[in-house]
Amino acid sequence: MDERQPTIFGEVADLYDRVRPGYPDHLFKDLTELCDLAPASHVVEVGAGTGKATAGLAALGLRVTAIEPSKPMADVLQARALPGVQVQVVRFEDAEVDPGQASLVLCAQAWHWVQRPLAYTRTHVMLEPGGHLALVANRRHEFPDDLLRRIRSHYARFAPGLEESVPGSDANRQAEWVEEIEASGLFGTTVSRDYLHGSTVSPSDFVDLLATQSDHRLLPREQLDALLDAIRSEVEPLGHIDLTYDCHLLLARRT
Repeated sequence: MDERQPTIFGEVADLYDRVRPGYPDHLFKDLTELCDLAPASHVVEVGAGTGKATAGLAALGLRVTAIEPSKPMADVLQARALPGVQVQVVRFEDAEVDPGQASLVLCAQAWHWVQRPLAYTRTHVMLEPGGHLALVANRRHEFPDDLLRRIRSHYARFAPGLEESVPGSDANRQAEWVEEIEASGLFGTTVSRDYLHGSTVSPSDFVDLLATQSDHRLLPREQLDALLDAIRSEVEPLGHIDLTYDCHLLLARRT
């Protein structure tokens, strides 16, 4: 992995905040029940980004330590002025959190950027006895096969090194996390839940969504522009695109 990749989103922080999908409200409601969270419970959020998940936590009255290594992303988050939220502009591996004080450590769409197995050890230290680790990821769901096939043809032409197009985590990655959690010996049995949600976006916003992906940001500018222009010509005649996500929650209790 290119060392720039975990923080390269900062190049397009405002765009990321505008077009990236958020997370369903019911997810956060379930977290309070599954983790027995009371108002003002302490949550450590790993890779908070621009606050897509932070806002849902703050709306429940939780105290959040939001850890985000990219300053431009953290600046957008801080500009939200969310109540009860403190931001640390630092890598999770270097964050300063009092041991045993967090009821929940949550990471939405960023766990693949942290160092593992170190991240599990750090999480275990931060959590109070019986506290939880929650990993949240949006997975693409029900994207039209014919459109995906045409989009992939442009990737094959302009950026054959990139595997996919429409942002979204994959199930294999989450299965890997279950194995890692179990192998750590630091957490009990994992619990999984899924939440369907989505939105209708314009062709322009769809192309902007692609431009926020880290592997795309690493492409030379001319190559990225050529790829996005080709995809734009493909989707503009559609008028709109329906994006549906399966938001996956993986929850593990600290032993």
